[in-house]
Amino acid sequence: MFRFFNFVSLREVFIGIDFKADFDEESSEYIGLPEGVLALSVDHIYWACPITVKRFFHVEQELEAFIGVNFVADYDSESGLVSGLPGNIVELPLDHKFFRGEGCIKRFFDTVNKLELVRGVHFECDYDIPSDSVSGLPEGVIELPLDHDFFKPLEAGNILEFDGDGVPGVVIAPEVVLTFAEVCAAKKISINAMYVDAIELFLADYPPAERDTFPEQALESIEYKRREDASEAIDDDNFPMLKHIAARKGISVSLHKNTVLSKRNAFNVICGQLTGEKYALFTQLEAIDPEAEDALDQVEAVDEFSIMLIIGSL
Repeated sequence: MFRFFNFVSLREVFIGIDFKADFDEESSEYIGLPEGVLALSVDHIYWACPITVKRFFHVEQELEAFIGVNFVADYDSESGLVSGLPGNIVELPLDHKFFRGEGCIKRFFDTVNKLELVRGVHFECDYDIPSDSVSGLPEGVIELPLDHDFFKPLEAGNILEFDGDGVPGVVIAPEVVLTFAEVCAAKKISINAMYVDAIELFLADYPPAERDTFPEQALESIEYKRREDASEAIDDDNFPMLKHIAARKGISVSLHKNTVLSKRNAFNVICGQLTGEKYALFTQLEAIDPEAEDALDQVEAVDEFSIMLIIGSL
């Protein structure tokens, strides 16, 4: 009995499915096997040690080698150990870069001329595939990681720094010097952001959907109070939002109206303070002389956090 192995595609293949061949009963051999296909006995050592378990490399031919096909060795399926490997055969990890089709992917750098060099074109050296190591590099030539910044396109204005030995280091972005106008514009953006954050903090207990009801509640409350003050007859049905909120809260419409107007007044007061502080900061910025030596420092000294301190004082 035989099983078939294709050492080109590195997998088991099946007669009548993957290929056709004739069996000669007298010689007990298969005739007409496709190129690259071997007939191995069912108890052949390869089936006990398939490439999903062990893979081997021929260091002289720089090719994958197969136990029982290219060489003979002993495999202990219980311990998973292979013994008796020929001197030119080594076992490699299953995830070795050689099996991923990467081969000898190495990139080199000339520290003198600061150029990339190609092995076999600009210089010669020794490369050991199993250990993935290079030896015998010419003086001034170094290996760089494949993802080194030297091999990446530099963004506009960036430069690559080299150390005293000519080895490329890190990418340095040019220092950005902002104009007075740009610094002031950035400070105003920061002030506005702090202003918005302060108002959001004050309204933190009210979700957006509830905030959408504030204008209508305020309008109804103002009109309700006007009628109360004028001693006019009041029909709660004319104030639907106040009526239903008050009913759910279990209080009178008039009492809820007072709550709405009180909170509206508090909001107006805090918004007035925050808005006033915001424009006071803008005034400080506008008062700075752009030609002053410390103009940028003066802009930085304008403290937008004073807006948030107003909320903290409540």
